[in-house]
Amino acid sequence: MCFLAGVDRIYGGKLILFFCSRLPASNEIDHTRMLQYMKYTLDKHVEEDYTLIVFQHGLTWKNSPSFRWLAQAYNELERKYKKNLKRLYIVHPSFWVRLAVALFKPFISSKFYHKIHYVEYVKDLQSICWVDSLQIPEEIRRYEQNELVKGSINPDSYRPNSWQMRSASYSDEHPTTQQFGVSLQFLKDNNDGNPVPLVMKETIAYIRENGLAVEGIFRRSPNARMVKVIQMQYNKGERVNFDDYLDIRIPCLILKLFFKELPEPILSNELYPHILSIYDIPDENIRVEICRHLISEKIPDDNYIVLDYLMQLLLDVVKHSDKNKMSATNLAVVFGPNLVWSPGQTVSLEAPRAITVFISTLLLHYHDIFVREMFQPDSVNIDHKYLDEDV
Repeated sequence: MCFLAGVDRIYGGKLILFFCSRLPASNEIDHTRMLQYMKYTLDKHVEEDYTLIVFQHGLTWKNSPSFRWLAQAYNELERKYKKNLKRLYIVHPSFWVRLAVALFKPFISSKFYHKIHYVEYVKDLQSICWVDSLQIPEEIRRYEQNELVKGSINPDSYRPNSWQMRSASYSDEHPTTQQFGVSLQFLKDNNDGNPVPLVMKETIAYIRENGLAVEGIFRRSPNARMVKVIQMQYNKGERVNFDDYLDIRIPCLILKLFFKELPEPILSNELYPHILSIYDIPDENIRVEICRHLISEKIPDDNYIVLDYLMQLLLDVVKHSDKNKMSATNLAVVFGPNLVWSPGQTVSLEAPRAITVFISTLLLHYHDIFVREMFQPDSVNIDHKYLDEDV
């Protein structure tokens, strides 16, 4: 019923799938024991942030848990299950499931309720995970294909290759002001030769000025529609004033989305297998040396400048971890998936941990790793007052 399926590309936590079609008939199982089994299965995965995707197809009156049992399950779940849950997506939601959730609203906290999101089709999960790498039961895929045949959605808009969707929301003809979904070379060519784009400069400046002491910075999520509006403003070259929104989570997510929507990860596809190999190296000194070689000798100059610019902010966040509770490891968990991802369909279950180790090593040993000497435009010069040798 429950399966670990990699990492949430937006929030960085583990991705857990739940298939209702695998639920046995209600008269064939003790639901109390089933709850205990589910808690035992999930317990090790919910110590940190996680995202839950529930596939509703296959849920019938024969295998549906009772309303009373759902209330009992909610009350029995420990705080970590609710607090660390970033999003609960319900795929293929029926009218009755929507009604049940609405009826259930008075019995759950408002924070938990607002984590629930409906997803009409599997393809709509492309923004948070590699859809093609999910091991979804064949009956669910057949159901979705049948819906396509019925004409519920336009088959021409259905792109099963999720790794091709990174820039699908943008036109092939980009305006010169485009900030999201375009290459670093495009940004540099339209920014007077400076590879650090406007969206990075403004979000980082605002976060540094207003968000370093905010608990859980980069972990909590803002209103998704508002974020889309701001992305469109940036792409059109319109001025964005984050003071108008009074929500530090917005520039945080905008910054993560900038990296997530790059056509190629900032750490480049070439380095992906080398980054994963870091996880198997127990000697910290050797790990640091390999990271130094990859960062200061292998990635392109523009990638290095942009990554270095980001690292200054993340280091500053770590310096304030006594207030914001974001250690180097915590930042690596939430930011790592936006800096490096698999260049193909398959994603190893070890990949999230390897990426976390790699990014946290960059933060903890910044001064030993970022040692490339190169010219940087004046507007990209790093203010080293933000650096701390003890980070």
